[in-house]
Amino acid sequence: MNIIDTIAAYWQVIITTLGISWASALGIAYLWFKKWGETWIETKIKSKFDTEGEKLKHELNKELEAHKVQLSMTAKQREKEFDVLSEIWSKAKDAEGAVRDLLHPLQTYVDVSKYSDVVLEEFLIKEDFNEDDRGFVHAAPRNKRNEAYQEKLGSYRIREVQKSVSACHNYAIKNIPFIPKNISNKVLQITRHYNGALLSFNFGKQAKDYKMQRAAFNEAFPNGDKEVNELGDLIQKRFQGK
Repeated sequence: MNIIDTIAAYWQVIITTLGISWASALGIAYLWFKKWGETWIETKIKSKFDTEGEKLKHELNKELEAHKVQLSMTAKQREKEFDVLSEIWSKAKDAEGAVRDLLHPLQTYVDVSKYSDVVLEEFLIKEDFNEDDRGFVHAAPRNKRNEAYQEKLGSYRIREVQKSVSACHNYAIKNIPFIPKNISNKVLQITRHYNGALLSFNFGKQAKDYKMQRAAFNEAFPNGDKEVNELGDLIQKRFQGK
């Protein structure tokens, strides 16, 4: 027997016991429904909506938290990228300046031939020459001292410039995940030109091949300032979100 049949059977008992008609029974049922049924239905509906509402609220809160985490990560990544690109530009300009100063065909040097041994020693110490290199300059005849000084100075300068170029190159490699590919490729292209030019310049210096030394400048800057300017444009566009 289903629920409908069960209810009908109960009402048949009530009708028989009370001796009332079906019409009266329906009236009683209607009044009962008005008093208790509507409240029961409303309670059930409210309970259903409350349960579903809580579930929906929970899901929305989870989604909102996920979006907050994602936005936070994105903001941190953008901040890191901004810092890295700013540093890349700074290191690239430092390397460019150092390479340009070293390789430029027009160089000026201090005339150390006019210095006394005491003054020369003080000067070389200020220039951070080590003891052996200071001795090398001192040992040169006075009319050869400028040549000896420039030879040793060149070695010091080459090492310092190589450090500057390596700092730019290594920083780009280390921070590849935070640098757009077109920018990292441009940085590595520039430092590759610089390293090749420094190698040529060093060979030319050791061989006293002045033509090779002068050619090193064009090797470092095959397109003039174009490559460094292009790097600056790429970084600026990235900052502008392009």
